[in-house]
Amino acid sequence: MVLVAFTNYDHAHQPPGKLFTWVGGENFARMLAGGESPVSFTITSQTEEVTTLTITARNGDAFAVATGDHAGARSAAALTRGGDADFAITQQEDAWRIEVVSSGGQAGFTASGVTAVHTPSYAGTFRQVLVWTLIWAVFATFLNYFLGMLMAILINKKGVRLKKMWRTLLVTTIAVPQFVSLLYVSKLFAADGLINGLLMDWGWIAQPLPFWTDPLWARVTIILINVWIGVPYVMLIATGILINIPADLYEAARIDGASALQAYTHITLPYMLFITGPYLLTSFTGNINNFNVIFLLSQGKPLSLDMAGNAGATDLLITWLYKMTVTDGNYRLAAVIGVMVFVVCAAVNLAVYNLIPSVRREEDFQS
Repeated sequence: MVLVAFTNYDHAHQPPGKLFTWVGGENFARMLAGGESPVSFTITSQTEEVTTLTITARNGDAFAVATGDHAGARSAAALTRGGDADFAITQQEDAWRIEVVSSGGQAGFTASGVTAVHTPSYAGTFRQVLVWTLIWAVFATFLNYFLGMLMAILINKKGVRLKKMWRTLLVTTIAVPQFVSLLYVSKLFAADGLINGLLMDWGWIAQPLPFWTDPLWARVTIILINVWIGVPYVMLIATGILINIPADLYEAARIDGASALQAYTHITLPYMLFITGPYLLTSFTGNINNFNVIFLLSQGKPLSLDMAGNAGATDLLITWLYKMTVTDGNYRLAAVIGVMVFVVCAAVNLAVYNLIPSVRREEDFQS
């Protein structure tokens, strides 16, 4: 995969019809720096009277433009060879207008009524998907962690009856394979699903809630559903840790006049973080690559015209990579995404590993 990221291997460059070749860091520049033009220019025919120029938009749509004057011909030639001609794109009511200017500020030619020129860039899409991936990983990791710990504390508290029953009820959510439960839950939250149907029957809403059609609603829905799946697992881990914390520590804290919150912040939380620090780090990395939850719930939708490569508002880098490979056949940019996923995960691990209590101050904790 790493080597593919340095080639032009995609659906248009596959052997034996058309071989692919090395392109150096061109793919990384396109994905990270946004060095891609919204349009490209190619001279398709040229005579003494008329020069025909093909304008190709970033999405592949092509438009033919003919110019008969010498300034237009010079501008066309300069554009195709990367010369000193420049162009400007302005939006009209239902299309776009491209004005080409040759060197010295002299008008070259103008193409009006061009559609589908203002297509999104891969660099802008990458930034949007990366930001959402990190936001998702933070919420999916720490929301589950602290809510799972809270559930374990409440169930493990003295005086709570039927502890085994409460634990069993919560664990049933992870007993069913995610492939089944997530697909079922995605249908429950559909526009014509059970939840919207009940809310409308009860008169609480007049229109279906946009769980999967509005970007913000979709992201919040996915985070909450992931809480339903992840909290029981963390609760089981926290229960085992809480049981093994010496009761003498809590008794000494109570005698010293410590409140429940102080006992939690000075006894419970340090023990939890000491033991589960490596779990938190691996969980965060795993959530960056959490393909199942996103793809089974929303398939990355809702799609957006402002995002390239069939990316949607809920796509993570890993699900966008899948779409780029399977749907678009854009293997070279998909390989770049794969490399960047590794870079992000490696950077997070290198930055956080030495901050984990079990690594940073094991001797102090034991003493």
